[in-house]
Amino acid sequence: MLLTSRWRSKVGCASFFLLSLLAPEMAGAEAASRKPREAAECGWAGIRVSPMTKSVAESLGFVSPYGAIFETPKPNGPAAAAGIEAGDVVTTINGTPLSKSSDFEGIIARFAPNSVIYLTTLRDGELFDRTITLGYGRCPSGLSASNLAASQAADAFPSLKKPTKLFDARQLTPGAPLLLSSIRYLIDQSARLKNEVNSTLLAIGKFDDEINCTGMEFSGRWNNLAGTRVAPYTCNFGTKQLSIDATVVIKGPNGTVYDLVTPTAIENADTAAETRPVWRWLPKNN
Repeated sequence: MLLTSRWRSKVGCASFFLLSLLAPEMAGAEAASRKPREAAECGWAGIRVSPMTKSVAESLGFVSPYGAIFETPKPNGPAAAAGIEAGDVVTTINGTPLSKSSDFEGIIARFAPNSVIYLTTLRDGELFDRTITLGYGRCPSGLSASNLAASQAADAFPSLKKPTKLFDARQLTPGAPLLLSSIRYLIDQSARLKNEVNSTLLAIGKFDDEINCTGMEFSGRWNNLAGTRVAPYTCNFGTKQLSIDATVVIKGPNGTVYDLVTPTAIENADTAAETRPVWRWLPKNN
């Protein structure tokens, strides 16, 4: 009996000694499960992209290929949570055109984890704005968390702060025709769109005031905005049409933002702003 008691005492001491050695490692492992590894310091969207192909670009009405094609998103990742699917096309990140697919990973990585970004995407020719909250991912070579603060990402992409309420102009009705010159302010917000429009005008030998467009119009019910036209627009260039959509925000006194057609909005809204144009060239409907 005495020998058994002594043996148990020795085993208990040995077990306590072993646990005391392992405790720091166990605590470290537990902490690592709660906190991302230092290598995982950059923004991560949970999806890869493939280069834009000429055939897909032409089917979407792009004059020249740009943007990228999404591959299958990681299950439960940020992109999947935002509703992005394989085959969707991304054209802008926070309103900035994505010129090359190879730029996608680096641009995303420059945002800090948990940053919210906005993508303009297309699926079967239909435009979708996607909001993604980035996760943690390994930084590409040469990048680290020390120089990737969210404020730096916002400086690189001024459109990061997106309005909380966007007005869907499809709640309105199509308005009377207007000239291309009337929406130059929107076209000129994008250097690529401006170049494409100017090149097309040069090719057909026409000027802004010779191109007719249609847009959505605020009816006479609107106290301050009656007759104002907003995107989406369709412009007739003869053999083809230009479809332009944009982010529309309407405001009233004290900066109040309205996203729906309501009696209060009709009475008080007094400004309509259009930003972040997205566009497609389409064959003219006969």
